[in-house]
Amino acid sequence: MRIAIVGAGAVGGYFGARLAHAGQDVTFIARGAHLDAIRARGLQVVSPALGDFTVTARAEAHTAAVGPVDLVVFAVKAYDNDTAIPQLAPLVGSDTAVLTLAPVTAQTPAPRDTDLDRFMAAVLARRDDNWKKLQQYILDERERVQVLGPGGARLYGLVHDYRWFVKDGYFVRSPLAANGVAVSEEIRRKEESEWLLREQRREQRRTEREREKAKEAGELLPADAEPAPAALGDVLRQQSEPSFVRAAYFLRFRFEAGRYALAGKETLGGRELLRVEYYPARLFDDEADGKTRAERRAEQARRKHDDHDEERIERQMNKASLVTLWILRNERQIVRYVFDNVDWGFLPGRSVVRVDDVKASMAMGEAFPGIWLPRQVEARMAFVTAVGNVEALYDITYTDYKEAGVSVRVR
Repeated sequence: MRIAIVGAGAVGGYFGARLAHAGQDVTFIARGAHLDAIRARGLQVVSPALGDFTVTARAEAHTAAVGPVDLVVFAVKAYDNDTAIPQLAPLVGSDTAVLTLAPVTAQTPAPRDTDLDRFMAAVLARRDDNWKKLQQYILDERERVQVLGPGGARLYGLVHDYRWFVKDGYFVRSPLAANGVAVSEEIRRKEESEWLLREQRREQRRTEREREKAKEAGELLPADAEPAPAALGDVLRQQSEPSFVRAAYFLRFRFEAGRYALAGKETLGGRELLRVEYYPARLFDDEADGKTRAERRAEQARRKHDDHDEERIERQMNKASLVTLWILRNERQIVRYVFDNVDWGFLPGRSVVRVDDVKASMAMGEAFPGIWLPRQVEARMAFVTAVGNVEALYDITYTDYKEAGVSVRVR
């Protein structure tokens, strides 16, 4: 009998493994790190009553890759039904039976105060503290972009090297080299001046937004700050974060109780790591965009006819996303996370361009004892177009961290 297990978690994984162990032809539908683990190491059942065993079975991310089966075992949590049920269609033929194994408790909200929730709340508080610490350092940055066409042919590529330093109270990015060629002094100075001007204007816009929000809330407005004395030199006046902080922490997920699952344990340099899977409900929304009420109203008026489609896409993006985090248990420190959007079938325009895979990750490094700062950001996107498969690769590496000081300068 050909059987498809949709939702290879604790329930689906257990019964699917039992069926495979009994000799049935079982395919697991999984996603993210769970899919990779089943493909690489199979699926292990630990049972003191019935005995331990490991099965090797087929695992797929998309039901279309499997086709009609004799039995579909549907073991998906209730909050994923809207996304998972439409994916059953390729599995169902004229004689297919569908068995649901979702427990009744899956229909009720997850507990709001579990040990894992409290742990993750502490982890994200530590993550927020790292954001602030990152603004205390300067660094070197290497940015790489590569676009590959059918057969891996290189269509486009670049490598840029930068150095960050503080000037007039702002973080400035100075170009050092482009594709291995040193940037001239004239161009470098020009780029630095233009960058500083953009940051100053950005800071001014941020201040104006904060004042507008304060007026809307009926709060007292702070007095304008006096210009800093020249003797203070490059004392940091920039209140909004520099762009390397925004790039390093590109995925600003918030704490969501009941949305985490402990997926395993590993070690890093003798220290215990926890692998936690995060299934977001609010990863993609505009509630915390920092805009004033007037700005939101104006934006809604400009694109009100698109609101329905945007809300649908935002909802599907949340439902089809998985974030896997590797966390030092004792330190409550994230050392790596991977974002995986496992199914892009809901996007419009698939007849022209089909997005097959999107994956992004961020790795941290212990730049100083007890101080963890971003080390590398990577992103990969795969498309299918009329001319064939196209893959876009992007990564940034951060090195040579130093404390931001008034004497740091590009020589």
